[in-house]
Amino acid sequence: MRIFQSLSHTILIGFLLLGVLILSAFYILSDGIERIYHQAKSDHSFLSLQNTILEIRRYEKNFFIFREKESFESVINFLDIASRQLREYHEIIMTRPNGELLFNQMSDLLGEYREKFLQNRTQENQNSKEIQPLEVDLHKLGKQLIDIAEKFTIDTEDNIISILSRTKSGILIADCFFILLLILLGIEFTRRTVIPLRRIQDDLNNIMEGRQEIVRAPCEDQEFIAMVRAINMAFNFMKQNKNERLRLAHQAFTDSVLLNLVKTLGQPMTNISTSCQILMEDSNDVVFLKEMLMQIRQQAEQGKRLLTAIQQFTMPSDEPNKSINLAQLIDKVLKNLQSEQKIVAHFNRDDVFDLEVFGNACTLEKGLNDLFYLAWQSIKTTDTILNIQGTRLKKSEMLEVLMQSYWRPLVWLPSDCNEVVEISLPIVEEIMPASEQNHRDVSFLCVPTEDGNPGICLLPVIVRQHAGALLVKRMQGSLLKFCLWLPLAKTPVNGLMQTTEDH
Repeated sequence: MRIFQSLSHTILIGFLLLGVLILSAFYILSDGIERIYHQAKSDHSFLSLQNTILEIRRYEKNFFIFREKESFESVINFLDIASRQLREYHEIIMTRPNGELLFNQMSDLLGEYREKFLQNRTQENQNSKEIQPLEVDLHKLGKQLIDIAEKFTIDTEDNIISILSRTKSGILIADCFFILLLILLGIEFTRRTVIPLRRIQDDLNNIMEGRQEIVRAPCEDQEFIAMVRAINMAFNFMKQNKNERLRLAHQAFTDSVLLNLVKTLGQPMTNISTSCQILMEDSNDVVFLKEMLMQIRQQAEQGKRLLTAIQQFTMPSDEPNKSINLAQLIDKVLKNLQSEQKIVAHFNRDDVFDLEVFGNACTLEKGLNDLFYLAWQSIKTTDTILNIQGTRLKKSEMLEVLMQSYWRPLVWLPSDCNEVVEISLPIVEEIMPASEQNHRDVSFLCVPTEDGNPGICLLPVIVRQHAGALLVKRMQGSLLKFCLWLPLAKTPVNGLMQTTEDH
């Protein structure tokens, strides 16, 4: 099991370790530089003090040899300088072994040396035998001062060469860790980034060559899992767009064929109907012939109405797709049915029908007109009331209702449709045996009767163009509830329609 399931966390930890290592190397280097600086400063200070002591000794000898006043003043002057330097280097001297003892000894020796040297000036008029012991004492004191000064320069806590050696060793060790860490990070980067990307590339090549359908996650890193999910969604989107383009091309071809069929068969149907009318008028004495001609005429009229309905459907409408208020559209359809067919329907005016859908108003009006007329024809011999109801369904409710459809539903809802409005109304239909129900879908209800509007057969096509759905629910007895789903206008109808088999 991996410690880090996220590649970004692994890279972050790696850079953190790298930063700590670099900071450690810089700390070692800066510490070495600081120690070298202090050591060089100490060495310079002690060398300066030693040079001052040597100058005191040099002028002391000149004074005893030549008895010059300038040499005497130079000795006193350098004694003052040595005393001042000793006070200035007090902190540095304290860092040396026995620093306090050496500091006190040198202070006492400088004081004693000054006292004896000044005493020598007062006795300079005496003979040489009397001055000689004093000179010997000054020589001893000067030698002791030089010995202490040399101890300061020799007995150091550390020297620059050893500091440089330790700093070099520390930097080499840090470099080794740095190179090792870079190698480990490179191996980890190759294992968790380069190799998964190559696997994704191979899967993409297999998909392009048709040997594979989806990209498989190359590893368990969250970033690659999200990337693969996005790539698969993009491929599905492209596949759906391709299928939709093929479907639209097929639909355009079908509409063109239907329009040509209408133009080809329209005139013969009219001629058959006219000829039957003439024959019936000329053959009043032949009852059988008259009945046959009447049936032929009815069939020709039915075919003519069907062709007219197809022609009205296939001809492009002047109105473009737009938002349609359902309440106003249903009111218009019911007024037309009442004025032309004397149909009375009960329309529940609730908030659902105040919603809007997106589509072609003329085509949708024709589909609702044929649907309401079909429902009225099926229940006109019963006591059932043509009650038009509306329901608003969420996506979770839609899936549950689809599972309750008595016959196989026809669904063309977009994949991003989250809410629909359901228009339902009762239909009386003979209940088929259970063995035949599995082979039926809702389109079996959209078959025109002899005295009905043949345009009802185009209802599935109209619903498909509006990216909706058709289903039927079982009620009591032979009563069914025919349901039409239309996506709300706020749901974009982008042509990503799902096939019925997807549900």
